[in-house]
Amino acid sequence: MRPDTSTPPLFPLTRPAVQRCPFAPAPVPPTEHGRLPRVLCPSGIEAWLVTGYDDARDVLGDRESFSNRCGTGSYVLTHTAPDAPVQPGEFVRMDGLPHRRFRAVVTPELSPAAVEQLRPDVRQIIEEQVDALAEAGAPADLCEQFARPVAASVVSLAFGLPRELHNVVSDAVAAFDADATAEQMTAAQMPLFHYLYGVALDPGTASGTSVLSRITARVCGDAEPFTPEELVATAVILIVAGLEATATAISNAQLALFLNPRSAAVLRDDPGSVPGAVDELLRYTGVNAGLLRVAAKDTEIAGQPVREGEFVLVVPPAVGWDSSRFAEPDVLDLARRPNPHLAFGHGAHICPGQHLARLVLETVLSTLLDRMPTLRLAMPVDQVDFTTRATTRGPVALPVVWDAVRDRSAGHSA
Repeated sequence: MRPDTSTPPLFPLTRPAVQRCPFAPAPVPPTEHGRLPRVLCPSGIEAWLVTGYDDARDVLGDRESFSNRCGTGSYVLTHTAPDAPVQPGEFVRMDGLPHRRFRAVVTPELSPAAVEQLRPDVRQIIEEQVDALAEAGAPADLCEQFARPVAASVVSLAFGLPRELHNVVSDAVAAFDADATAEQMTAAQMPLFHYLYGVALDPGTASGTSVLSRITARVCGDAEPFTPEELVATAVILIVAGLEATATAISNAQLALFLNPRSAAVLRDDPGSVPGAVDELLRYTGVNAGLLRVAAKDTEIAGQPVREGEFVLVVPPAVGWDSSRFAEPDVLDLARRPNPHLAFGHGAHICPGQHLARLVLETVLSTLLDRMPTLRLAMPVDQVDFTTRATTRGPVALPVVWDAVRDRSAGHSA
């Protein structure tokens, strides 16, 4: 049975005003006979909505039945066309061998071992941003004055971007809004494109130890070298996606700890438990608002027929709260093991920057808990607005206050 012709509800779905936890997923629209619900996305796309863990894992892991050619975020970006030709280097919209060609180059440069080499510099960036926050004084917006600068600096460090481009990178990411036009996004990204094209044409201009330089060296020696256009597009995708997701993850994790002070106290008293807590914070808060796929052939999801060409929207925040997979999903359980969340996606298109994101979250949390033990939310949680017009889900702003900031030398290291 096909769905009726009535207009489906708009995504993101409306959350009840009485819903206390801002991370709790919105109720799924009721359907008849156990069918999957359909939603209308901001871009005008209608999609089958997937919120169950097993169904989400099946969709994301089945590269034969579900293609990423439509673009993960095209459900929300109104100016995008899911059926537009894939551009050179736009590897997130590729499948099969073309996609593997790019991932084979990118993945080794963002491996756990490669990322671990950045740890001292990442800690230095975060310590300096805490100093800047303390100097600016309370109240402050943790999103704008901490999370975003940290993410921009770390991504710039990883890719060897000069300091003068840090703000440019932030502006390029900020342009990825559902209401932005293609012209606005292009203008915001142009300085970044100019720099990256310079690197593509003259690899010696990049930092010799950066991800960008190593990718450049790798593809130059490849049997099928990347064109400058492919290299630039690959770098832009990694930089923009990495900054936005990392900044949102920082804000989300900190807000979750504000709402769960006992959990924060556990981490403060036992810094060694912070790395293990990161996965639970990622599950609980859900950074990606949605992951879009298109059916590559006639198939089905949980018995629901899905025709070739129809869109499917997986909602990671809801998937992470599936009680059939996670006991008491509304409880932030920092000792939850195992924790097979899908915050970074799943399958061939799993986030290549997940290890860098984990390192940043781990270091941010340990540093803030140590140096700013009285950091707290400066408004009632029900007044915190969440983004609804972007590919990530998190607070628009996070006003905070604190009583004192400990000196770096006074704190313990995690």
